[in-house]
Amino acid sequence: MSVNRVRRGRGFTLIELMVTIAILAVALGIAVPNLQEFARRNRLVSMTNNLASALALARSEAVKRATRVTVASADWDAGWQVFVDTGTAGDPSDAGDTVLRVFQPNASGAAAITPDANFSSYISYLPSGVSVGNGGGGSGDFELCIEGNARVISINNTGRVSTTSGSC
Repeated sequence: MSVNRVRRGRGFTLIELMVTIAILAVALGIAVPNLQEFARRNRLVSMTNNLASALALARSEAVKRATRVTVASADWDAGWQVFVDTGTAGDPSDAGDTVLRVFQPNASGAAAITPDANFSSYISYLPSGVSVGNGGGGSGDFELCIEGNARVISINNTGRVSTTSGSC
């Protein structure tokens, strides 16, 4: 005689559901902090790329137009602008200065930007592509920092830009 056992319910048992929820909780506990760190680093890279592209634009426009082009800001955390600088060096409000592009910081969790003393308010590029800061020298750094992650934009005497990673 054979006994057929028929399982009437096709759902999950309480134990199966509890194990599944526990596994999901552990997976989320690992994933969420990594996603937050990933988002912070992406914001930092984005800000670094924005500032580096402003510097590259200024250098190329200075060479192309055969005149001084400046990247300036009263507060680097609040954004900066690239302009043809025909008047007082570093002053975008002079008559005859032409604004080429205005850069705004990222809206959420923008990086803190700290220039060294040579670039505290502006960096200009001469028609030869050489950089000159408001401190008189042509080389210096900008440090961008978000919650312990840092990127440094270095400008050498010839005006070339390089970036490195670090911590702050």
